[in-house]
Amino acid sequence: LPSPCTPNGYGRVTEWVMKKYGLTREQVAMVSVLMSRQATRHPLALTRKAHTLEDVLNSKAIAPCTTLLECARRSDGGAAIIVANSGFLESLPSMDRGPLAKQGGLVVLGGGEASGPLYPPPVIDETMFSCEEAAKQAYAESQLLPEDIDWFGLYDCYPICFIRAVAACGLCPKGQAGRWVEDMYERTQSLDYSPDVFPVNTHGGLLSFGAPWEVPAMYNIIEACAQLSGSADGRQIKNARRALVYGNGGIFSHSAVAILGRPVE
Repeated sequence: LPSPCTPNGYGRVTEWVMKKYGLTREQVAMVSVLMSRQATRHPLALTRKAHTLEDVLNSKAIAPCTTLLECARRSDGGAAIIVANSGFLESLPSMDRGPLAKQGGLVVLGGGEASGPLYPPPVIDETMFSCEEAAKQAYAESQLLPEDIDWFGLYDCYPICFIRAVAACGLCPKGQAGRWVEDMYERTQSLDYSPDVFPVNTHGGLLSFGAPWEVPAMYNIIEACAQLSGSADGRQIKNARRALVYGNGGIFSHSAVAILGRPVE
């Protein structure tokens, strides 16, 4: 792959999906617009103003089908989560519990992992992608279906990663993610749209919230915690009880999916 390696790798995949499934260049760019619209509602997001489609398409070219505004937004930052069994949580004095813990925390309902090649192979085909298998495992373990999920945190280092995840996680049939993205783009044209219209990456994702190295997938988990605890002020999904979070490594080299839920009394 030519330098810069990662954008060019994702660019190759983008071109393949465009040719195979009819994805348009505008639909690719709409992902970045959507993430910027979501980010304007999160007080900690780096992107404070929504992009236009023209902003994205006319920004500096980085790789094939990839402009600067279609690259994860580099930043400094960090994230921390605590994973513990229910007994540990119950042993804590109530005064030592944060707002989420006082509600019982979240429960891991299911998870899945899968791997593909380290780099896109010379001939790209469906066998290189792993999110589908990871999502299938997570749904099977949790005994849930996509329609049971209230909020999705999908890895979006580049638009094509998000586009592949949309179909892999069951938001639309395979090959129709571009049309799904365009539909969300149209439905969120008015910036006072309800969060329930687009219950995905309500923090803005890697493209607009920010993407410190190795941290962004944890931001999906943190936003899931906010949504399922009812504390996502200004971007709250109504009655959110279950969330799916997806993390990608390399250039579609590895996928991990977890399904989280509010505990049942």
